[in-house]
Amino acid sequence: MKIQEFYDQTTGTFSYLIICDTTNKVAIIDSVADFDIVTAKISYEFVDRLISYIQENNLELEWILETHIHADHLTAANYLKEKLGGKIAVNENFAKVKNYWAEFFDISLKDDAFDHFLKDGEVIKSGKIEMKIMLTPGHTPTCSSFIIKDNIFVGDVLLDPKIGCARCDFPGGSAEALYDSVQKIYAMDDEMNIYIGHDYPDNKGRERSNVKLKEHKENNALIAANVDKEEFIKKRQDRDAKMKSPRLLLPSIQANINAGFVDGFIKLPVNKL
Repeated sequence: MKIQEFYDQTTGTFSYLIICDTTNKVAIIDSVADFDIVTAKISYEFVDRLISYIQENNLELEWILETHIHADHLTAANYLKEKLGGKIAVNENFAKVKNYWAEFFDISLKDDAFDHFLKDGEVIKSGKIEMKIMLTPGHTPTCSSFIIKDNIFVGDVLLDPKIGCARCDFPGGSAEALYDSVQKIYAMDDEMNIYIGHDYPDNKGRERSNVKLKEHKENNALIAANVDKEEFIKKRQDRDAKMKSPRLLLPSIQANINAGFVDGFIKLPVNKL
């Protein structure tokens, strides 16, 4: 197995290719589409790098996986499927958020935007690689982590230890649920590699995609292992109360509940946030 990471400087997002070197099958975790907020132009320069890598190495895309419905970047899932095929998957709690956001934006959703809804404990295969699904809600109800051997891809559940973890103030978010999700991760072996969805280093080129679980348990700024639930909930809620909405929240949610498909227009609901 090979893990090939790509980092999008604009949104601070990691995309991962999980490659089965026996079958040449590949899964993508968290793709990114480029979006110009001024012109509302969607383009695909970043994800085209992933496509070029796949084609140049004669790989076959089998899964297009979302760790959650993102609020800070547009997914390129639909574009990837059009170009290379593959199945788009998000966790089954998508049903809990899709109707809320469709009503909020007054938009219709594609019935077939997602090909598969992931269940807790389910094991999916990409080539001969087994990926176990662990639902890890809190940041959003749709958060999943993917366990592959001694690696776990956690999306935004944990960020770099110096940052801590994801916010919990989006609709359906819960600091209590996030604490419980992190405890499930902390119950794993200290040598597990924790692959995160974002990093925001002070200097470009110093981003870190992964650290050992032990480092989170000892040094995580918000939710180290010695932090109890009550303390974490207060710290998380106090911090969330001071945070601004993500810059790309409105276009991201509209695109991402349709797996990246945008039918001509992005709406800007006035005074609704």
